[in-house]
Amino acid sequence: MTKLFAYLAYLIFLTSSLHAQENNWNRFRGPNGSGVVSDNAFSMPFNAKQPVWRTESSGVGNSSPVTFQDRLFITSADTDSGQRFLHCINLMTGNQEWSQSVKFTQFKANKRNGFASSTPSVDKKHVYVLWQSPEQTSLIAYEHSGELAWERQLGPFGAGPGAATSPIVDNGIVYLCLDQEKYDSRLMAIDGDTGKTIWATKRETQRTGYSTPCIFPHPKGKQVVFSHSYEGVVGVDARTGEILWQELPFGDHSQRAIGSPVTDGEILAAASGFTSGIKNLTVLTVGAEPTSVKELARLTRNVPHCPTPIVFEDHLYLCTDKGILSCVLAQTGKSVWAIRIGGEYYSSPICVNRTIICCDRDGNVRYVPASPSKPTFKTIETGLNITATPAIAGGMILFRSGNTVIAYK
Repeated sequence: MTKLFAYLAYLIFLTSSLHAQENNWNRFRGPNGSGVVSDNAFSMPFNAKQPVWRTESSGVGNSSPVTFQDRLFITSADTDSGQRFLHCINLMTGNQEWSQSVKFTQFKANKRNGFASSTPSVDKKHVYVLWQSPEQTSLIAYEHSGELAWERQLGPFGAGPGAATSPIVDNGIVYLCLDQEKYDSRLMAIDGDTGKTIWATKRETQRTGYSTPCIFPHPKGKQVVFSHSYEGVVGVDARTGEILWQELPFGDHSQRAIGSPVTDGEILAAASGFTSGIKNLTVLTVGAEPTSVKELARLTRNVPHCPTPIVFEDHLYLCTDKGILSCVLAQTGKSVWAIRIGGEYYSSPICVNRTIICCDRDGNVRYVPASPSKPTFKTIETGLNITATPAIAGGMILFRSGNTVIAYK
């Protein structure tokens, strides 16, 4: 498969996908998790002193906002009342249209995680929410009106740091990565209309993973790509759940995959590591046969632990947890530039209209051109606490901060 053919195939896949979604930011990091969008109605810098709207909801969380047409969806959790929430907010006004809740009992989790870190996904029919706890893993689908469509119980969940992986939906199928430490791990595909299992593929791991899968549009059939610290990077047949290929580039040292795999239709990039230890990022390509995979490059320098990378025009853009933003050649891993932008990052960068945007936990929004030319960064101070990845929709940038969602343009 030539580079041109792969690129054209991905453009067709992405264009048709975006058309079907009506340019919605419908999952973690937007269309196919790439974080890359164009929006003629939005431009940087936005006016941080004059929000379009600001709204507060019950509970707090680290999950990211998702949108479909004129609605925004966000999850939260309130430990005082013992409830987890899915909130529906009018995208244009910020008014809350409805809220649905489920009961939960507080459990052990990393203090920087919390109990609402899984980002929902949405399509034209439903909003899909994943709730995990030691008692039960629940996948719930709601109508856009707020009515319950169906609910699946998928067994207990056990992990010391808590839960954080997010579901995705593609052509009416919900894909889940249920890696954990105390019970059986598996990858799953669920029918979005009925909640019934399409396939479930067992995993050997007993290590929780927090990455969210993406779709690789192979000409001989879509693949769902998952990444994990010890299972490595895995390509699964989207129709059957069959594992087509598996690469194990991360080693067996203590680590956890938090950032998610990303693709531009030709290459795949995925990382794993530990906050204060070794971090690896692998760059892969899948050949003409769906089972043929090759590693193009492996990075050990300036590799992020929590933030997911960006693949854009033959380059990788990486924002580390400690505020180093770098650009490398995607095909070779060769460094192009690296700059220190400062701050601490749990949020993943996004690329809007050829501008890379990074948000640190103190609310400093740093941005640079997406270019191989070494840039000078600029900063917008919002005063927010930002650990969730922002969304782009309706000509606005949407931030989640604790119990608050804020829209700017």
